[in-house]
Amino acid sequence: WMGFGSKEEWYAYEFEGGRGAYQLPKDPDVVYAEEFVDWGDWLGLMLPFEEAREKARSLGFKTQEEYADYVLAPQREKQSQDWAFAS
Repeated sequence: WMGFGSKEEWYAYEFEGGRGAYQLPKDPDVVYAEEFVDWGDWLGLMLPFEEAREKARSLGFKTQEEYADYVLAPQREKQSQDWAFAS
């Protein structure tokens, strides 16, 4: 976890020469376009429990195995779906 709470905080961070102290790009959504899921995923932000539970239930899993298959699916498959990360 990098300690940023939002995309705006990430952009406000001092990026000398285009990179910050973490040696990470300021625009990871461009640099890592193939793997980038969303800003919530990048920053490690998750929804509060109640909201995450509602999202998970809305995905319609019938079994624990269906949920596990979803969680283990490649990130690009998840990107097209509404996942439990804040944006």
